[in-house]
Amino acid sequence: ERYRLAEGDIPESVAASLGQRKRWSKGAMQIAMKKSVDLVDPNWTRPKFQTPGPRPDRPSALMRWIFHVNATLYPCGSFAAIAFEYVTIYFLFTKQAPMYIAGLRLLYGLVPKLFFQTLLTVLSNQAVANNDVKRAQETWFAYAFINVSAFFETIYWRVTGKDPKWANTGALGRGSREELFNVIIFLATTVGIVWSAVRFVLEFDGRKTSNGAPTVFAALSMGSFISSSLWPMVRMSVQEYFGWSYWSLQDQGNFVGNSVVWISVTAVTLWVYLEKF
Repeated sequence: ERYRLAEGDIPESVAASLGQRKRWSKGAMQIAMKKSVDLVDPNWTRPKFQTPGPRPDRPSALMRWIFHVNATLYPCGSFAAIAFEYVTIYFLFTKQAPMYIAGLRLLYGLVPKLFFQTLLTVLSNQAVANNDVKRAQETWFAYAFINVSAFFETIYWRVTGKDPKWANTGALGRGSREELFNVIIFLATTVGIVWSAVRFVLEFDGRKTSNGAPTVFAALSMGSFISSSLWPMVRMSVQEYFGWSYWSLQDQGNFVGNSVVWISVTAVTLWVYLEKF
C-alpha cells in the first residue's frame, strides 16, 4: 500500500519539469556548499516520532552521513552521464574505442567489477517494478544536463554570493532552450548509428577476418542505449514545440516490430550486392 506524502501541482511541460529539477538540484547543492548563513528555516522544529529498531537511541552516524551526501551531492553523478554521451558519439563517428583492450586483461580486470556492480543493482531493486527501473535510467540521462547546469550555478553562487532568479514550475511556458541539449545529443547519436553502420558496409573487405565488427557492434550498442534513453524526453519536447498530441510519434500497431524482417532482408541484399563492386 502506498501512502500520500505530499500534494501539489506537477509540471505540465518538459520545460517546467526541467525547471523543477534544476531547483531541486540547485537547492541540494546549496545545502552541501552552504556558507555561514544557515539555510534552514529558523522557526522549524524537529518533529517527534517513535523510531523503530533495536537501538533508536544510538543512530548510525556513518549511515546518516552517507544519506546526507547522497541527498545533497547527487547532481555530481550527472557528469558521468554527460561523459558517457560524449564518448559514445565520439566512438560512433571515429571507430576509436573508449578503452584499450589489451588481450584478456579487460576480461578479468573490469568484467568482474561490472558483474558485481550489476548484481548489487539488481538486489537493491528487487522491490521495484521493471518499468520504474527503466524510467530511472532514462531520467538519469534526460536530466543530466540540467543537473550539471545547476552544479555550476551553485558554484557561481558560492563564489559570488549572487543567486540567479528561479522560475516557478507553473510559470514556465512550453519550450525552453535547455531542452536543446537532449535533442542535439539524440540527433547526433542517431546520425552516428546510421553513419557507423553504413561505413562498416562500405568498408567491408571479404579478405579480412572481422573487418572491425566487434568495434562496430560495441558502438552501435552504446549508441542505441543512449538514443532509447533520451527518446521519451525528446519526443515530448518535439510534440510540445509543434503543438502535436502526446499520442503522436509513437509506434502505433507495432510497425517497427513487424517491419524488422523486410528491413533486414533489404539491408542484407544491398550488402551482398555492394560486395560485387
